[in-house]
Amino acid sequence: MAIPEEIKKMVYERVWSEADRIGWKGLTITEKTEQYRNWAISDAIGGVLSRYMDVERVHPYIKDSIIQKYSKSISLSVDRALNLAGVQSDSYAIAEEFIKPFGVRLSDNRIVLWGRAVDWKIVLLSMFERTCGNKYIPKCAILTDCFGKFNTSSFENLINTASSRLGIQSIIYHK
Repeated sequence: MAIPEEIKKMVYERVWSEADRIGWKGLTITEKTEQYRNWAISDAIGGVLSRYMDVERVHPYIKDSIIQKYSKSISLSVDRALNLAGVQSDSYAIAEEFIKPFGVRLSDNRIVLWGRAVDWKIVLLSMFERTCGNKYIPKCAILTDCFGKFNTSSFENLINTASSRLGIQSIIYHK
């Protein structure tokens, strides 16, 4: 049975509001897992959803539908990422877009990629892979959600050293 739109909207709003309140981006994987469980067993969220789906589907639905859309809604937009990278909005056209990690290749062959600090290896190596052996320029990698151990000078030193060796022009650390 499909979830009625007004119920879906109400549940999404409750989860998104709570995610904002608890600082979802800064939670550890363990804390997020616990929060999924709490939402799934709560009357206001899990109880409502279980009227429209099997109880065992509630937790995956919260994770794969509600929070996935929430995460996309709070992630960097292309315009914001390019602004952080120092790319002027009137100086480019997007030639190609990437996902996993997110990024773009501009018409002048500069590449800007972004992803969570926890995924720094994927971001940096993707930049290397996308620019090695061609005329693309590794302009900037933006690491988001720099909390905890990802907000330390030792982490930044590691990333700066790796990005320098990979030829990446600049790194931006964004909370």
